[in-house]
Amino acid sequence: MEKFAKEKDLLHGFSSRAFGNMSFLRGERQKVIKNRLKFAKALGFNKNSVVQISLAHGVRIAKVNEA
Repeated sequence: MEKFAKEKDLLHGFSSRAFGNMSFLRGERQKVIKNRLKFAKALGFNKNSVVQISLAHGVRIAKVNEA
């Protein structure tokens, strides 16, 4: 997390089961979207500027400048 703290203007977060299912692979699309929006709102994220990724175990980090 220290590396993330060095990035200017980077907001980041990790969800837990308290926000419901976040996976399109294992859930109904509309419920997943609702859960993701609930999570973004709880963290104060602008839903229109959120970049979502697929989970991958590893150490690679990608910087996204624009969608």
